[in-house]
Amino acid sequence: YPPLTLAATGQRKPVEDPDTEDEERPFVAIWDVRTCEEVARVPLETNFRSVAAVSFSPDGSKLVTVACDNNHTVQIWNWRKPGVGEARPGGKVVGLVGEGPGFKERPVGVFGVKWDPFAKPGLERFCTWGKKHLKQWTMNPATK
Repeated sequence: YPPLTLAATGQRKPVEDPDTEDEERPFVAIWDVRTCEEVARVPLETNFRSVAAVSFSPDGSKLVTVACDNNHTVQIWNWRKPGVGEARPGGKVVGLVGEGPGFKERPVGVFGVKWDPFAKPGLERFCTWGKKHLKQWTMNPATK
């Protein structure tokens, strides 16, 4: 993972096109800042509407997203997995390491997310912050 060469942007769910039956989904686009090319895309659930915040882990292997649904759902992704975000039989989503409800507030109540660059290996953690809250999240080593 070369530092400072990737950027992640959250994209909102596009306006529905009545001429297509395709279901539009919000997504996170990952860009190579040296070439301005999209290198990966993480599709999110349709009910998430858009992305409130996104952040890479210090080693770049994981990506945390905060959705703009009413629960501000927080998801941790192994974003480099082929087929990331695709649902598999049995409901398992490719690359999804973990998820949980964030801060329950009308969107947008979460303003940002940041990984702890000083966390010890195996004890990765990050925090989310926003309107009337600061919340620390710790990765469960069993879910790696």
